[in-house]
Amino acid sequence: MFEHVDVYQVHNLLNVPDQLALLERLKDEGKVRAVGATHYQESAFRDLAALMKTKRLDMVQIPYNPLRRAAERELLPLAESMGLGVFVMSPLQQGILDRRPSPAQLKQLGVATWAQAILKWIASDPRVSTVLTATQVVNHVRENAVAGDPPFFTPEQRALVVRIAERS
Repeated sequence: MFEHVDVYQVHNLLNVPDQLALLERLKDEGKVRAVGATHYQESAFRDLAALMKTKRLDMVQIPYNPLRRAAERELLPLAESMGLGVFVMSPLQQGILDRRPSPAQLKQLGVATWAQAILKWIASDPRVSTVLTATQVVNHVRENAVAGDPPFFTPEQRALVVRIAERS
């Protein structure tokens, strides 16, 4: 049995008063190291930002990729200023994998797959602590893990990923 949980989160801001009070108590008891909150919809970012400003959180979990950039404008600067950890969820969703860079573009980015480019784009943002991916395919786990290896993208490489993603 584990002695503690590293991160415990209020998922999708459900029942924040009761959930957060419980998580804070567990943290005070040493059973939880970090307390966080999540939401997957940009429409909830205002509420998530308000909760972040209470200084009761250690981290947040949010959607972010080259097609879902609201967090880049709204939450990442706030998290950085408050010293909060940021977990990025669902990095390969919202049709992002439907884009098709050329082999030359992948080479320019120093990656083998478009998924690697997206994950490295996210990991290259210094305000991001962790990128969470989900897959049932073992080879995808191996391919995705490579995106966490340096070197990380330059601003020019990040801009190229955005241009590729924004193409229809």
